Amino acid sequence: MSKHRSHITIGALLSVGPLIAAVMAAAAIVVLVNRGMRQQALAEAEKKARILLDRNFATHTFFSQIMKPRLLKWSAPFRSIDYFDPSWMSSTYAVRKYR
Repeated sequence: MSKHRSHITIGALLSVGPLIAAVMAAAAIVVLVNRGMRQQALAEAEKKARILLDRNFATHTFFSQIMKPRLLKWSAPFRSIDYFDPSWMSSTYAVRKYR
């Protein structure tokens, strides 16, 4: 019985080498593009979250510093001393209740 040995020729290496390099390059490109897209998505989500937070803060500021003092001053003659309305006292309550 003779032993069968497979020999890799230089021609086979020259034809398989570029294929392996191309597969590795494609994998590297996929990883880099995925990482870049993920970073871009996170940056965009942060920008949108900032817009929402700024809007909520503006609403709270408007209720607390403009509406509530004016309303309480205007309604003082009509209210009893123990009157309480949560929508007047809390901008969060009003925004959550009436959106």
